Amino acid sequence: MRKCAVLRLVACMLVGMLLPMRVAGDSSRQLPRYVRLVILHTNDVHGHMLPFEYGEEQDVGGVARRATIINSIRSQSRDAVLVLDAGDIFDRGPLDKAYHGEPDFAILNAIPYDALTLGNNEFDGAPGMEGQRILFDRIRQARIPIVCANCTYKATGKTIVPPYVILERNGIRFGIFGLTAPRVATYTTVEGLAIEDPIECAKRIVPILKEEADVVIGLTHIGYTLDKQLAAQVPDIDIIVGGDSHTWIAEPELVRSTAERQAFWVGGPIIVQDGEWGKCLGNLETILRLQGDHDYQVVSFRGGLIPVDARTRESKAISALLSRYTRPFEKVVGYSSETVTNTEMTGWMANVFRAIGGTQVGIAQVGDWEGRIKQGPVTQLDLMRIPSFNNGLVTGSVTGEILRALMLDKRVVISGVDSESLDSEAAYTVCTQDFLSKTLPPLKGITFTPINKTIIDALNDYFAGKRVN
Repeated sequence: MRKCAVLRLVACMLVGMLLPMRVAGDSSRQLPRYVRLVILHTNDVHGHMLPFEYGEEQDVGGVARRATIINSIRSQSRDAVLVLDAGDIFDRGPLDKAYHGEPDFAILNAIPYDALTLGNNEFDGAPGMEGQRILFDRIRQARIPIVCANCTYKATGKTIVPPYVILERNGIRFGIFGLTAPRVATYTTVEGLAIEDPIECAKRIVPILKEEADVVIGLTHIGYTLDKQLAAQVPDIDIIVGGDSHTWIAEPELVRSTAERQAFWVGGPIIVQDGEWGKCLGNLETILRLQGDHDYQVVSFRGGLIPVDARTRESKAISALLSRYTRPFEKVVGYSSETVTNTEMTGWMANVFRAIGGTQVGIAQVGDWEGRIKQGPVTQLDLMRIPSFNNGLVTGSVTGEILRALMLDKRVVISGVDSESLDSEAAYTVCTQDFLSKTLPPLKGITFTPINKTIIDALNDYFAGKRVN
C-alpha cells in the first residue's frame, strides 16, 4: 500500500497540476489531471438495522448511526464520494421475519446509497417462486441503481437488472458493474433465471465499460477468494468492493498485476470489504491520475474500517423511518427474572426448546443467536432479535448413546441431561431446530415430528407460560 507520505506528495502535485484536460471527441468535458475519490461501502449487513451485540462488544452497528457517518463525510467533502453496498442486504435480522427486506431498502433509498449489487440472500427470502417474488419486489422498491451482470432471464438472455451503471461525480464517469455468487444457480428461487460464471462475465463486461467510463469499479458478491482471482484475471478493474465471505479487510488490499500501464499506477486492482452486519463502515480514499483521453488510474490509496457504535449519534430522519417498522413489535409480551447475554443464549434456548416441546432434552445450535434477554419487561421485538433464522421446531426420540455422541459436537449445546447421568441404552425425548434433525450426523435417519411452531412462536409461548405437550 502507498503510505501517507505518498498521499502528501500527490496532494502537493494536485496544487500545481489541477489543470483541465479535454477529452478527445467530447468537447463538453474538461477533466482535471488528478481527482480524489472516496468510496464508503458496506456488505453482508443481513438485516442488522438496529444496534446489536457482537461477541463481547455490546451496542454496535445500527443503520441510523451509519447514516450519520455517511452524511457527515458527504457534506464535508468536496471530492467525489460514492456510497456502495455489495449485497446480502436482508434475509436475517429481527425485521426480516416480518417484512422480507422492505425496511432495509427503504433506508438505503433514504440515506441514499449510490449503487448496490444483489447478494445470494436477495435470492433467498423464501423457498421457490415466493423467494423470486420477494426479490423482484425489492428491485421495484429500490430508487437507487441495482447492478448485476451475471444474472439473466433464460428466455431472453437479458439481465434482470442493469449489468452496470455510470455515475458522474465532479465531471468524472465512474462505471460500476455488479456480480452475484455463482452458487445462486442452485437455489429454488431462480427458476427461469441463469447465473453466469462471474469472472467470465467480467472479462466480457469490463472492456465495454472501459470505453464508456473513466474509472471501473466492480461491486461484487462473490467472496474474497474469487475477488482475488477476478483482480488477477481482469486487471483493468480499478477497484473491487466485495462481499459474501464476510471478510474483515482492515486496510485496502492491492492485487499486483503484470499488466503494463503508466508508471504512476499503483500496480493492480484494489480490493475492499468491511466484514459483516454494518458493524463498521468501509472507507477507501484514492487519488486518480488521468492517462490519455479518459482513463483514470489509481496512483495512491488508503483506507480502513470506521467503527459504528454508540459514540455516533443517530440520524433523526433514519431513526424515525426505522421506528415505523419497529413500532408494531414494541409491545410487552412477558417478563424475565434474569439477564441472558448473547454468549449464554445457546444454552438458554436449549432450555426453551425442552420446556416448549415438553421433552426431556433440548438441543440448540451454537452461533444461531444474536440478541439478548434483559431482566424485566420483554417485548416482541426483543424476541425477534434473538434467532438469526426463524426455523421450525421438531420433536423425536433418541438413545442415550446418540446424545453422548452429540455431546462431543461443539456445534450444539444440550440441555436436560449430562454425561454422568446419561443412560446409553435408554430412550430420551428431544426438541430441536428442524434443520439440525437433518444435518447432524447422529440424528440422520431418526423420525422427527414438527410441532408447527417457529423459534419465535416458542419464545412467545415460553414467556406466556405455555407448552406443546
